[in-house]
Amino acid sequence: MGGERKKILMGLMVAMILGFAVYFRLWTIDYAISSDDTELIRRQFDLANREALDESAEWRIKYDEEVERAAKCDKQLIELMELSKLTHFCYMISMIPYVAGGIGAMIFMLGA
Repeated sequence: MGGERKKILMGLMVAMILGFAVYFRLWTIDYAISSDDTELIRRQFDLANREALDESAEWRIKYDEEVERAAKCDKQLIELMELSKLTHFCYMISMIPYVAGGIGAMIFMLGA
């Protein structure tokens, strides 16, 4: 049992040493970014930012157009509903002579 534990610890130590070796090798690679690279990255970021702003503005325009269209449809629907109520009311008024008696006309108007 003690031998297995030593093998596991030895394997763990070898893995850690190899991990440190890879880490230090990657760390020693020259990651110094030159000023030209920094300027290139900054220009690319600015370009991407402007494109995102342009796309956002396009979507905002589309949204505003849809809001206007929906408001126009809503207004037309309200006008049609009012016109329908007025037409229904005029029809009811025109039916009064055909309803027998004054009380019958009042009941007819109140019921509708």
